[in-house]
Amino acid sequence: MNKRKNPYILLTLLFIIVLIFFGLSFKYPNILSPSIKAPEVEPAKETIIKPTASPKPTDAVITISAVGDAMAHESQLIHDYNDDPDIYDFYPVFEKIAPTLQKADFAIVNLETTISGDEFPYTGYPDFNTPISFVDALKKSGIDLATLANNHTLDMGAVGAKNTFENLKSMGMDYTGLSLNKDQYYDYYIKDIKGIKTAVIAYSWRTSIVNNYNEKDYILRFWDDIEGIEADIKNVKDLGADVVVMSVHWGTEYRRSYTKEQRKLAETYIALGADVILGSHPHVVEPIERISVKLENGETREGVVAYSMGNFISNMKARYNNTGIVVNIAIRKTPEGEIILEPVTYVPTLINSNRIYNIEASDHVILPAGKYINDKNLFESLTEDEQEKITFAYNDLAELIDIEYAAPLNE
Repeated sequence: MNKRKNPYILLTLLFIIVLIFFGLSFKYPNILSPSIKAPEVEPAKETIIKPTASPKPTDAVITISAVGDAMAHESQLIHDYNDDPDIYDFYPVFEKIAPTLQKADFAIVNLETTISGDEFPYTGYPDFNTPISFVDALKKSGIDLATLANNHTLDMGAVGAKNTFENLKSMGMDYTGLSLNKDQYYDYYIKDIKGIKTAVIAYSWRTSIVNNYNEKDYILRFWDDIEGIEADIKNVKDLGADVVVMSVHWGTEYRRSYTKEQRKLAETYIALGADVILGSHPHVVEPIERISVKLENGETREGVVAYSMGNFISNMKARYNNTGIVVNIAIRKTPEGEIILEPVTYVPTLINSNRIYNIEASDHVILPAGKYINDKNLFESLTEDEQEKITFAYNDLAELIDIEYAAPLNE
């Protein structure tokens, strides 16, 4: 009799086989999957480009520095000449004040001499002609613009003036204030300084010497020609000038205060649109003021006037004549185009000059007075006579210039 197999035994065996198989799959997972898996690819992420915010407009700020009369008298020419090699070396004169000028965005000097070249003799007072290396030294020390509207600019006549133009150009020195024809006369000097367009217009006191020229009406501008000044300021503003600087050769020689006429003229210039007035000619320093004038429409305009910046370099050795100032005027332009004159500062200077015996010569070095007064080592490097002169220079200027209008810098 055939025995039937128990179905329960078969089911039990099948269940055990399944358990063994799944157990092995957990221990060796590759049993149920391919040995090499395809890399998983993440879905592409959406790139979101955020708009960049427009940069916020900021104010433009510049500093204009200015110095007074620069001239070379006979004793300077003798001292600064080297016969081997055959050159005039003026740079040591400016070396100690150069760092101050080089801080400015733009620096101006009143060049009270001609640079007429060696076809004329090199001479000092009364008819000045100075070697071209004088300009090179000014340029190297930080000067950018020479104003020529003064009473010595035509000392060598029309040819001398033409040579001066050419020599200044060859040295890369900008200039304004003198012309020989109508085209030059109306070729206004406007400089874009870090986004602030600055016009510099220069005026001299009246001299009959212009009558010797064919186009006498287009040689010099004069500070008493109010109609002409009004037209000049309008013209440069029409040409896009943001700031108008007037260089004015005026005042009384060796007088340390301005006249009532000068004060009234300064108010008139500011009312017409001048922002800064830089004075020269007296050969001594005069006060600095910030003037507000009320216009006919009821608005108020403000301007800064330095009545005289004194001697920057000359052979004048007397107290007051041997001092000058570096005037620093910071100008701010807002994105809306408003011009703001920041507080004015100045650096008092001394022309330290000593006579060299046996020859008609003197050495000359422009010293920043505050720096020497406030640095014990520098002060003690001077002789007793020099210490006295530089102390006078610093104190005289601090007393003369109201700190409300301009503060001295010890640099």
